[in-house]
Amino acid sequence: MVGDRPPRQSHPLTISNMIQDDISTLSGESKVMVNTSIKAVQLIMDRKDEHINQLKTEVVTLENRVSQLENQIDDVSQYERRDTVIISGPSIPQETNSESAADVVLDTIRETLKINISRNDINVPHRLGSKTK
Repeated sequence: MVGDRPPRQSHPLTISNMIQDDISTLSGESKVMVNTSIKAVQLIMDRKDEHINQLKTEVVTLENRVSQLENQIDDVSQYERRDTVIISGPSIPQETNSESAADVVLDTIRETLKINISRNDINVPHRLGSKTK
């Protein structure tokens, strides 16, 4: 019984030591039941530890994959922005249905900036914003 045992020492004991102290006061049949329960709990804990380690490995793998994908996205974004120029301001003419965005860019740069460029200097021109009707 608990009251019959001497008081525990003040230094911390491991869980195993505490269980062993408690088991020593039990009958033979009770010791078998407790030891069987301890083995079952240990088996469950071992399986959980194994599962946790598998999940940790998966997390590291996924973190690495996310990092790779972020780098790929950054590379693609940099490639797309490599020669992008946005032209805005009052010198941009109003949009018309029959206009060529390339012609608008060429005319604006030639007239406003006084730079002579050709159609071959423009890769893909676009108007930004909603279309006017």
